Amino acid sequence: MWVAEFRVWHKGSVATELTKKYDVVAHNIYLNTFEENGEPWVNKAVFASGPDAEKYLQEFHKDKRLRVYKIEGHQIFYSVPALEAFHSVALDKSVFFFRPQTMQNGKLTWHVASWTKENLLDVYARLKKMKDATAELVGIKEEKFNFFVSNALTDLTAKQLNAFELACQMGYYKYPRNISLEELSKIAKISYST
Repeated sequence: MWVAEFRVWHKGSVATELTKKYDVVAHNIYLNTFEENGEPWVNKAVFASGPDAEKYLQEFHKDKRLRVYKIEGHQIFYSVPALEAFHSVALDKSVFFFRPQTMQNGKLTWHVASWTKENLLDVYARLKKMKDATAELVGIKEEKFNFFVSNALTDLTAKQLNAFELACQMGYYKYPRNISLEELSKIAKISYST
């Protein structure tokens, strides 16, 4: 799988623009799409953290272009017309988000994946041609990842991942545990303290 990181700015992004005004880091995910009266919509959620998270969410809630359904803690659940959602215009069927989008200081970071490097370069070329938008390709690389395993696992070393997989296989994380840490360390041939 090929992955790319883009820094993007586009006119009209409520979530991104407010991060210039408030001291927050916001994470945005797409929940689903639906159609209403023949018009496509996108359901999204934003999580805000930082000293101004409450102010950010309050102002976000007031934007008339959005349908806000619920604010729960520092999360806001809302809908936006799909044709006003920048990703709907910028992306195509060959690419997909594999991490939440991050917004800070008026910039949006996308982590996008595809089966080929060319698909990601095509997205970048499209972004560069768009009016009222800017894009920077921060990095692009081929990497192995698994949607069904936590992103935290992708940061483990090979030894750490092997130890985790062994622990799972032996039932260390089951309740009640099928094996003790001492027994697990003997099977792995590593010291208990390690």
